[in-house]
Amino acid sequence: MIYFRFFLIGLLVIFSLVYGRSQGIDMSPYESFLADLKGHESLEYDVLFKRKRFADQDTSSFRAHVVLIKDNIDSLFGGQVLIDMDSIWFGYDGKWIMAGDRKNSELTYGDPQLTPKVFIKSTYINELIVGRFFQPTDFIRSLKNISAFRISLINTSENGNKFLKANIFFPKDSVFTNEKLTMTFDGRNHFYHQNVHTLEYEGQQQLEEWTFSNVSFGDQKEISTFHADSIRGYKKFITYSPNAALETDVNNLGFLHGRILGTYDTFKALSHDPAPFTFLVFWYTGCVSCGRVVPVINQLKSDFTGKDIRFYGVNNIDNASMEQSLLTSFRDSYPMDFMTIMSDIKLDDHIPIHGYPTIMILNQHKDIIYHKTGYSDDLYEKLTNAINGVLSNRN
Repeated sequence: MIYFRFFLIGLLVIFSLVYGRSQGIDMSPYESFLADLKGHESLEYDVLFKRKRFADQDTSSFRAHVVLIKDNIDSLFGGQVLIDMDSIWFGYDGKWIMAGDRKNSELTYGDPQLTPKVFIKSTYINELIVGRFFQPTDFIRSLKNISAFRISLINTSENGNKFLKANIFFPKDSVFTNEKLTMTFDGRNHFYHQNVHTLEYEGQQQLEEWTFSNVSFGDQKEISTFHADSIRGYKKFITYSPNAALETDVNNLGFLHGRILGTYDTFKALSHDPAPFTFLVFWYTGCVSCGRVVPVINQLKSDFTGKDIRFYGVNNIDNASMEQSLLTSFRDSYPMDFMTIMSDIKLDDHIPIHGYPTIMILNQHKDIIYHKTGYSDDLYEKLTNAINGVLSNRN
């Protein structure tokens, strides 16, 4: 009887998604949200983004003013993007990806054809962009067709304003539990009021929270920060070069000394490894994509056994002494055939780790000759080609 009761409750929730009003759920805040996403060409908002990863002791906060303008033929973001954080800003005008430093009057710009993820897509900055504006879909109702998700809808009101709160419960992952996304739609602003994403692992919680304000829809065609007269105000212009950026302070990898997880009682100075080529994958336990990349690296290590390349993991996020249980459990879920060096967050001061997982290949002088961030379904093929390329081009 108890199970049957829960089954009925589940049916009512799904039923209310499709026939919200007939079941007493007022969907108008969500419907107004979709209508304005679809009906306007530009969007501006202020956002306060808070984040606490599993290994973090404190919560980090970031504030920004964001401007988005649609461009149906743009394949990178779907339009122009500006993330303004007062003294610095990041943007994409359809031609260049830019980082502006007002304090030092410097503007760095990169070619999206060569480095599409630089500055924005491979960093937390991307979390400040409501990408749904560029491709609005009725995602709440679409989820009703995916049985693994559970959804509950709740109407609330405050000072005469209507809100719709959507709680989305994700299916259980092999490592993480209780993943939940709560989106609150503001009936007055026709936008999100607050979104909260949580994830748990052995009693520890990872949190991401977005609070929106000063929302404005419109039909503007350009962003003033990108105007020529604004750009001319900078005193120094820098062309972003991935090779130049990667060469900074990495000729000697002595700063990678640390404990290797594979043996726990062994220390290895990677900078003294005589291997002609070194393959590094940077990961941490709170990174879901990092778990997915492990089988790929295991297979590559097996494929290239006996070749002139060594494989290592580097973890500069988790604390080896405080997060021992988390690290062990992660490795139990994602067995690694390669050793991992526990480093320090200060590693970010030496080399550009814009996101996780980050993969690098180094030559015998410990110069970085290949760099890639993120996971994709064709990652194995891409990395196989990259390794074969560096091995065949060895001088």
